[in-house]
Amino acid sequence: QIWLECSGAYKIRKPGYYQQLLESQPDKTCPFYDQICMDLHRTLPDNVFFGGDGPGVPKLRRILSAYAWHNPTTGYCQGMNIMVATLLLVFPTSEENAFWMLVYILDHLMPEEYHGNQLTTVQADQRVLEDLWRDSSPQAAGHLKACGVDPAAVTISWFMSLYAESMPLETLLRVWDVILIEGQTALFRVGVALLLLNERDLLKLHSAAALYNYLK
Repeated sequence: QIWLECSGAYKIRKPGYYQQLLESQPDKTCPFYDQICMDLHRTLPDNVFFGGDGPGVPKLRRILSAYAWHNPTTGYCQGMNIMVATLLLVFPTSEENAFWMLVYILDHLMPEEYHGNQLTTVQADQRVLEDLWRDSSPQAAGHLKACGVDPAAVTISWFMSLYAESMPLETLLRVWDVILIEGQTALFRVGVALLLLNERDLLKLHSAAALYNYLK
C-alpha cells in the first residue's frame, strides 16, 4: 500500500480497468502470449509461489497479457516477468495492485519505450554506466576490459528488470524503495555501488567466463 501511494501508482488507477482488459481481451489472443508462456516457468522456479504449477503462475500470465493489451507499443519483453513476480510477492492477494504498479513503472517512472522492441534507451544507459564505472573505479573497469568483458552484456538485464534478476528479494525490495522514488537515476547509483562493493572480488578473477558469471 505504501508503494502504491508514495510512487504515484494509486493516482493512475482506473477502477475496473484491469478486469475489463482480462474479460475483453483473453490472454490467449495476446500477440505476446507464446513468449510470455515460455518465460512463465523460468520465473523464480525455486519459489513455492511460482515453481511448477504454483498459484502465482496464472496471475503472472494474466498481468503480463493485460499489460501487453494495455500498452501494445511496449508489449512484452524479458525482464518484465521477474518484475511482475516480485510485485506479486509484495501484493500476493491483489493482482490489480501488482498490475497498476507495473503500469506506473513502465509507463510513468521509466523513460518512454525503455522496454520497447528497439531497446535504444536502455542500451545507451549501459554506456553511461560503463563511463561511471571508469570514473568510480578505474582499476576494476580496466580489469574487466583487459579480460575481454563487456559489462553491458550483463548490466542490461540489471536495468531491464530493475535489478530483480540479480538480487535476493530482501535486498531488492530496499533497492526498489529508492527506484520507485528516484526512477532512472537510481539505476545508475545502484550499479556504481555494486561495482565498488565487489571491486576486490572482481580483481581476483582473471577469465572472462568467471567475471561474467560473477557479475550475473
